[in-house]
Amino acid sequence: MPRRSKKVFFASLAVGLVLASGPRCLAQGVESGAAEQTEFAEIAKLIDDGALLPARSRVETLLQRYPGDWRVALLAARVYRKMGLSGFAAMQYEKVRAHDPRMVEALVALSQIHLENLSTEIAIVLARQAVEIDPKSKEARLALVDALLAGQFLRQARDQAQALNNMYPADADVAHTLAGVAQAFSEYDEATVLLLRALAARPEKVTWRLELADIYQAEGRYQDCQTTLKQILESDPRSLEALNKLAHLQEFDMHEYMPALRSYRAIKEIIPDSAAAQAGIDRCFAKQSDLALNFRNALYRIFGLKIRDAKLEETGDLPVSF
Repeated sequence: MPRRSKKVFFASLAVGLVLASGPRCLAQGVESGAAEQTEFAEIAKLIDDGALLPARSRVETLLQRYPGDWRVALLAARVYRKMGLSGFAAMQYEKVRAHDPRMVEALVALSQIHLENLSTEIAIVLARQAVEIDPKSKEARLALVDALLAGQFLRQARDQAQALNNMYPADADVAHTLAGVAQAFSEYDEATVLLLRALAARPEKVTWRLELADIYQAEGRYQDCQTTLKQILESDPRSLEALNKLAHLQEFDMHEYMPALRSYRAIKEIIPDSAAAQAGIDRCFAKQSDLALNFRNALYRIFGLKIRDAKLEETGDLPVSF
């Protein structure tokens, strides 16, 4: 074959291969090469390692360089999602969904973001799409159960949670979701068992332990609630949510004013100008010096009666967080 004919043949073959791959592949081939692929991998590792600020800086540079590349959009969406920047994450996930409407990760993330923004119906639709695309996806079904619970579709949520349990019977995330379903049906004993099972596998999950404390409090198991909150504070003494819950529990449910006073002071050490914590301190001092109130509380404890702050309930002067 003459030299010129060879050149024409190979050029035609190359063009044919690119066109066969579609216009998106052509655009991506132009946009990102081997160096960019290496950078994508490095950014993905930063995200996995939790180094979100350097990952964000690098991915935003790539967004400026390759605004149409869906892989850059996916990296940006993951960074923004982990940083809690839901609006930015949603914009990038929508770019990814425009490229591939059947990508389960994007559908699940968008469902969760819409649920956080109280767009429950949209969250349900997106999660259902993800489950239809991949019925075995744990993340998709977890998102669907959460959305159904938020929309008060309790029986459907239970069916989806049971399907999850059949597929992943020993999974901590599934046990946690089953606990949420049980709690929605006011099955607190079952919810407690399931949450304890989930925490046995994932003891570092503070949010789950806080949920367990809430169940104990709702059941009137105040000592168990206090123990659970103190377990959180052992690993994170500056957990404002745990401190706030503990202070309110000790003051309004257990009527142990000196321990509550210490909890409010711990909040003040973290937030010195906390008006709510200062109000709690003032209340505890007043209640501790009220002999009649303390005598009444002692009698109620002896007879196992629930103590209520009728005066506070009348006026609506109940405490707010922090």
